[in-house]
Amino acid sequence: MIIEHKVRQADRPMFFNAHFYFRNNLKIQRTHTYINQIRHPVDRYISHYAYMRTTNRPKKRVKQMIDSGEFYDTIEQCFEKQGQGCKHNVMTRFFCGTEDFCKSDAKKALKRAKENILNHYATVGLLEHFVLTLKIIQRRLPYFLPVVPEEPTHLKLNEGKKKLNSSSVSEEMIDKIKQANKADMELYEFVTEIFWKQVKACGIS
Repeated sequence: MIIEHKVRQADRPMFFNAHFYFRNNLKIQRTHTYINQIRHPVDRYISHYAYMRTTNRPKKRVKQMIDSGEFYDTIEQCFEKQGQGCKHNVMTRFFCGTEDFCKSDAKKALKRAKENILNHYATVGLLEHFVLTLKIIQRRLPYFLPVVPEEPTHLKLNEGKKKLNSSSVSEEMIDKIKQANKADMELYEFVTEIFWKQVKACGIS
Protein backbone atom coordinates (compact mmCIF):
# COMPACT_ATOMS: atom_id res chain seq x y z
CA MET A 1 0.00 0.00 0.00
CA ILE A 2 1.21 3.52 -0.83
CA ILE A 3 0.93 4.80 2.74
CA GLU A 4 2.94 1.93 4.17
CA HIS A 5 5.61 2.36 1.51
CA LYS A 6 5.92 6.12 2.07
CA VAL A 7 6.15 5.74 5.85
CA ARG A 8 8.92 3.16 5.59
CA GLN A 9 10.94 5.56 3.46
CA ALA A 10 10.41 8.65 5.60
CA ASP A 11 12.40 9.81 8.60
CA ARG A 12 9.98 12.57 9.57
CA PRO A 13 6.31 12.86 10.58
CA MET A 14 3.91 12.58 7.66
CA PHE A 15 0.35 13.56 6.86
CA PHE A 16 -1.78 11.72 4.30
CA ASN A 17 -4.91 13.28 2.85
CA ALA A 18 -7.10 10.96 0.82
CA HIS A 19 -10.53 9.36 0.45
CA PHE A 20 -10.28 5.76 1.61
CA TYR A 21 -12.22 3.33 3.75
CA PHE A 22 -10.96 2.98 7.32
CA ARG A 23 -8.48 0.20 7.83
CA ASN A 24 -6.77 -0.88 11.01
CA ASN A 25 -4.42 -3.34 9.37
CA LEU A 26 -1.83 -0.89 8.10
CA LYS A 27 1.65 -2.27 8.64
CA ILE A 28 2.97 0.89 10.25
CA GLN A 29 5.15 0.62 13.32
CA ARG A 30 5.18 4.33 14.04
CA THR A 31 2.50 5.96 16.18
CA HIS A 32 -0.32 7.23 14.01
CA THR A 33 -3.88 8.46 14.25
CA TYR A 34 -6.81 9.39 12.04
CA ILE A 35 -8.74 12.63 11.61
CA ASN A 36 -11.80 13.20 9.50
CA GLN A 37 -14.67 15.58 8.86
CA ILE A 38 -18.31 14.95 8.06
CA ARG A 39 -21.38 16.99 7.20
CA HIS A 40 -25.11 16.56 7.66
CA PRO A 41 -26.08 13.40 5.72
CA VAL A 42 -28.76 15.12 3.62
CA ASP A 43 -26.39 17.90 2.57
CA ARG A 44 -23.66 15.35 1.87
CA TYR A 45 -26.00 13.22 -0.24
CA ILE A 46 -27.20 16.14 -2.34
CA SER A 47 -23.68 17.50 -2.72
CA HIS A 48 -22.33 14.12 -3.84
CA TYR A 49 -25.11 13.76 -6.39
CA ALA A 50 -24.33 17.24 -7.77
CA TYR A 51 -20.55 16.74 -7.77
CA MET A 52 -20.81 13.59 -9.86
CA ARG A 53 -22.65 15.62 -12.48
CA THR A 54 -20.23 18.50 -12.85
CA THR A 55 -17.74 18.87 -15.68
CA ASN A 56 -15.11 20.09 -13.23
CA ARG A 57 -13.77 16.53 -12.90
CA PRO A 58 -11.26 14.45 -14.86
CA LYS A 59 -12.50 14.23 -18.44
CA LYS A 60 -12.37 10.44 -18.38
CA ARG A 61 -14.70 10.32 -15.35
CA VAL A 62 -17.11 12.79 -16.93
CA LYS A 63 -17.20 10.75 -20.15
CA GLN A 64 -17.91 7.58 -18.18
CA MET A 65 -20.85 9.26 -16.48
CA ILE A 66 -22.24 10.54 -19.78
CA ASP A 67 -21.75 7.18 -21.51
CA SER A 68 -23.50 5.38 -18.65
CA GLY A 69 -26.55 7.58 -19.13
CA GLU A 70 -26.52 8.65 -15.48
CA PHE A 71 -25.10 12.12 -16.01
CA TYR A 72 -28.53 13.61 -16.74
CA ASP A 73 -30.48 11.68 -14.11
CA THR A 74 -32.50 13.77 -11.68
CA ILE A 75 -31.75 13.26 -8.02
CA GLU A 76 -35.01 11.32 -7.76
CA GLN A 77 -33.93 8.94 -10.54
CA CYS A 78 -30.45 8.62 -9.07
CA PHE A 79 -31.90 7.86 -5.64
CA GLU A 80 -34.19 5.13 -6.91
CA LYS A 81 -31.40 3.26 -8.71
CA GLN A 82 -28.70 4.15 -6.14
CA GLY A 83 -26.63 5.40 -9.03
CA GLN A 84 -23.27 7.14 -8.95
CA GLY A 85 -23.32 9.73 -6.21
CA CYS A 86 -26.47 8.30 -4.64
CA LYS A 87 -25.33 5.26 -2.66
CA HIS A 88 -26.90 5.00 0.78
CA ASN A 89 -25.07 5.33 4.12
CA VAL A 90 -21.75 6.19 2.51
CA MET A 91 -20.34 7.90 5.62
CA THR A 92 -21.02 4.83 7.73
CA ARG A 93 -19.33 2.61 5.15
CA PHE A 94 -16.20 4.76 5.16
CA PHE A 95 -15.86 4.70 8.94
CA CYS A 96 -16.75 1.01 9.14
CA GLY A 97 -13.97 -0.15 6.84
CA THR A 98 -13.39 -2.63 4.06
CA GLU A 99 -15.15 -5.74 5.36
CA ASP A 100 -18.10 -7.03 3.35
CA PHE A 101 -20.67 -6.35 6.06
CA CYS A 102 -19.82 -2.64 5.92
CA LYS A 103 -21.74 -2.53 2.62
CA SER A 104 -24.43 -5.11 3.29
CA ASP A 105 -25.42 -4.74 6.96
CA ALA A 106 -26.10 -1.13 7.96
CA LYS A 107 -26.76 -1.93 11.61
CA LYS A 108 -23.54 -3.87 12.04
CA ALA A 109 -21.63 -1.31 9.98
CA LEU A 110 -22.87 1.52 12.20
CA LYS A 111 -21.73 -0.29 15.34
CA ARG A 112 -18.26 -0.85 13.87
CA ALA A 113 -18.07 2.75 12.60
CA LYS A 114 -18.76 4.10 16.09
CA GLU A 115 -16.15 1.79 17.59
CA ASN A 116 -13.55 2.91 15.06
CA ILE A 117 -14.24 6.58 15.74
CA LEU A 118 -13.88 6.10 19.48
CA ASN A 119 -10.76 3.96 19.26
CA HIS A 120 -8.79 5.35 16.34
CA TYR A 121 -9.66 8.97 15.57
CA ALA A 122 -8.09 12.00 17.23
CA THR A 123 -11.16 13.91 16.11
CA VAL A 124 -13.97 13.86 13.59
CA GLY A 125 -14.96 17.42 12.77
CA LEU A 126 -18.10 18.98 11.35
CA LEU A 127 -17.99 20.83 8.05
CA GLU A 128 -20.65 23.17 9.38
CA HIS A 129 -18.16 24.22 12.07
CA PHE A 130 -14.95 24.13 10.07
CA VAL A 131 -12.96 26.68 12.11
CA LEU A 132 -13.83 24.89 15.36
CA THR A 133 -12.73 21.64 13.75
CA LEU A 134 -9.36 23.19 12.92
CA LYS A 135 -9.03 24.43 16.49
CA ILE A 136 -9.67 20.97 17.90
CA ILE A 137 -7.03 19.51 15.60
CA GLN A 138 -4.61 22.25 16.68
CA ARG A 139 -5.17 21.40 20.36
CA ARG A 140 -4.92 17.66 19.88
CA LEU A 141 -2.23 17.57 17.17
CA PRO A 142 -0.31 20.85 17.56
CA TYR A 143 2.75 19.53 15.73
CA PHE A 144 0.76 19.23 12.51
CA LEU A 145 -1.34 22.35 12.91
CA PRO A 146 0.51 24.93 15.01
CA VAL A 147 -1.68 27.90 14.02
CA VAL A 148 -5.38 28.17 13.17
CA PRO A 149 -6.61 31.24 11.27
CA GLU A 150 -9.63 32.86 12.89
CA GLU A 151 -11.36 33.39 9.56
CA PRO A 152 -9.94 31.22 6.77
CA THR A 153 -11.45 33.37 4.04
CA HIS A 154 -9.46 31.57 1.37
CA LEU A 155 -11.71 28.54 1.73
CA LYS A 156 -14.23 28.16 -1.08
CA LEU A 157 -15.88 24.90 -0.20
CA ASN A 158 -18.44 24.94 -3.01
CA GLU A 159 -16.33 26.44 -5.76
CA GLY A 160 -16.89 24.78 -9.12
CA LYS A 161 -19.81 22.68 -7.93
CA LYS A 162 -23.25 22.55 -9.45
CA LYS A 163 -25.60 24.87 -7.58
CA LEU A 164 -27.81 22.41 -5.73
CA ASN A 165 -28.64 22.32 -2.04
CA SER A 166 -31.40 21.15 0.27
CA SER A 167 -33.52 24.19 -0.61
CA SER A 168 -33.51 23.00 -4.25
CA VAL A 169 -34.84 19.54 -3.37
CA SER A 170 -38.43 18.70 -2.45
CA GLU A 171 -39.37 17.91 1.13
CA GLU A 172 -40.55 14.51 -0.04
CA MET A 173 -37.12 13.77 -1.49
CA ILE A 174 -35.36 14.98 1.63
CA ASP A 175 -37.52 12.66 3.76
CA LYS A 176 -36.64 9.75 1.47
CA ILE A 177 -32.93 10.53 1.78
CA LYS A 178 -33.20 10.59 5.58
CA GLN A 179 -35.08 7.30 5.68
CA ALA A 180 -32.64 5.57 3.32
CA ASN A 181 -29.62 6.89 5.23
CA LYS A 182 -30.66 6.16 8.80
CA ALA A 183 -27.23 4.79 9.68
CA ASP A 184 -25.58 7.99 8.48
CA MET A 185 -28.10 10.10 10.38
CA GLU A 186 -27.37 8.25 13.62
CA LEU A 187 -23.63 8.41 12.98
CA TYR A 188 -23.87 12.16 12.45
CA GLU A 189 -25.63 12.61 15.80
CA PHE A 190 -22.99 10.42 17.45
CA VAL A 191 -20.14 12.46 15.99
CA THR A 192 -21.86 15.75 16.81
CA GLU A 193 -22.11 14.81 20.48
CA ILE A 194 -18.42 13.90 20.64
CA PHE A 195 -17.48 17.04 18.72
CA TRP A 196 -19.08 19.41 21.22
CA LYS A 197 -17.57 17.52 24.12
CA GLN A 198 -14.14 18.01 22.51
CA VAL A 199 -14.84 21.72 21.98
CA LYS A 200 -15.57 22.05 25.69
CA ALA A 201 -12.64 19.85 26.80
CA CYS A 202 -10.23 21.85 24.64
CA GLY A 203 -11.48 25.16 26.04
CA ILE A 204 -12.39 26.43 22.59
CA SER A 205 -14.81 29.26 22.02
